[in-house]
Amino acid sequence: MTGSLGHADAKAKFRHMFSNSRAVNILAAARIFLFASALPSEGKSTSVALTALALAEVGVETLVVNGDFRRPKVEQYLGTAHSPNLADRAELSVDRPSLDEIVQPTDVDHLWIAPSGPATHEVSGRLAAAKEVAAEAAARGGTVLIDSSPLRVSNEPIDLLASVDEVILIVRAGRTTVKSIEDTMDLLEMHQIG
Repeated sequence: MTGSLGHADAKAKFRHMFSNSRAVNILAAARIFLFASALPSEGKSTSVALTALALAEVGVETLVVNGDFRRPKVEQYLGTAHSPNLADRAELSVDRPSLDEIVQPTDVDHLWIAPSGPATHEVSGRLAAAKEVAAEAAARGGTVLIDSSPLRVSNEPIDLLASVDEVILIVRAGRTTVKSIEDTMDLLEMHQIG
């Protein structure tokens, strides 16, 4: 495994969870997952990376789309290059990279990533590129995990909701409050997810 994902204990727990064929079947039933959290530092990017590694390890063709444009971290966890990326695809240029050029292999079999590009608050073109690459990967039979900005910090996750099959809400013990979870669930339900 490349990158820095923390304790071996957490990695082993994710591996064990996904070695259970029922867990893999549940995830395989849907194609595009949005990983979201209410606020920053709740473990969303780490959860995306660990879930992706566990799925790939059991042979599930997995693509991670880094849709956290404000604090893109998942590339460093998975140890991939930062370019070409969704920002490059968002450029209105004849030289912009194709979808296949954006999707980069990792050191792990069955695992690819579509990197975000440098941190930014200008996200509309990247959102379109993220939706495009996720839809294409799902159409080719892959499982797509989208890392997003926190739901209560930016609108990008809301803009991605129509493009995903399921939302996985990440909460952190001792950090995420019940009120924060309730408010986030209300927000998701308001947008027809829940």
